[in-house]
Amino acid sequence: MTDLIKNLVEAFGEPETYDIKEDITFMCPFCKHPRPHLVINVKKFGVHCWSCNEHGSIYAILRKVGRSDISKKIKKEVVYNIDNIFDDNNVTVKKPFIPDNYRILYQKHNCKLYQIAFAYIINRNVKEEKILKYNIHYNVFDGRILIPSYDKNFNLNYYVTRSIRKNNSYINFDQDKIKIIFNEWNIDWNKKLYITEGIFDYMVLDNNAVPLLGSTINTKSRLFKMIIKNETDIAICLDPDAEDKALKMSEDFYSYGIKVSYVDWKNIKEDVADIGENALDIIENNLIAYDTEIRIKKELNGYSKNMSSCRYSHPII
Repeated sequence: MTDLIKNLVEAFGEPETYDIKEDITFMCPFCKHPRPHLVINVKKFGVHCWSCNEHGSIYAILRKVGRSDISKKIKKEVVYNIDNIFDDNNVTVKKPFIPDNYRILYQKHNCKLYQIAFAYIINRNVKEEKILKYNIHYNVFDGRILIPSYDKNFNLNYYVTRSIRKNNSYINFDQDKIKIIFNEWNIDWNKKLYITEGIFDYMVLDNNAVPLLGSTINTKSRLFKMIIKNETDIAICLDPDAEDKALKMSEDFYSYGIKVSYVDWKNIKEDVADIGENALDIIENNLIAYDTEIRIKKELNGYSKNMSSCRYSHPII
């Protein structure tokens, strides 16, 4: 008997039938039907009772029956070795440095040559004190601002640069983003974490947030794994045109038992960065708690054509 089966037996009792490669059937603790109808798929970590329709990820179901301890054991011992997965000795991270001609913008706030950068950032709804907090730099010659990222030990690990001229192009440090977490020093894993797309969304929200610098997250990334490891609640704040990606991301986290919410944009006319000062309050008032029923309804309504057709999809790490 595998460790996974032992853990499931401890939580649900002896299985009635099982195929070690696929499904295991237990008596349902919810509807208590006299025949076994609770099916657990050991490949996809999905649970479904064919009698009462109780369903969800194995982690969510275990929490419902009061066995969070088993959920943690499965995460640690079966899904992956959580104690070793973050071994920094196995990850090569390039060490960046601030390029030449970039100067700390806040130190130059009285210099006329730097006023255009100040005005640009303020016009993007980033408050002046955030220029200091995020140590924003500016290159007068190239017309570019630079936002650096620091790891949990305050070591520079990445940076984003953006032109403030008409082309608005980004040039970022040549680093694989799955290896780093942007400004990890500023994250409290014990509080809800707001996940944004862009750097300006992140700075405007400015409340235990992290930018993806894109609209997807790799399930092998350090950010994904740290959220799973710390069981951090998350709020997915992707742009309105990325609803399918937000739902797919929600499903990936939900399948690991993470409490997920995402933004319902139907009552919001602007992206996070364009909302400005009240962004956090508006986002909080328009969050929807995610579960698999939401995804199914979206699929039936034709909103999620690009998502996997599998109801319970367990990401591979």
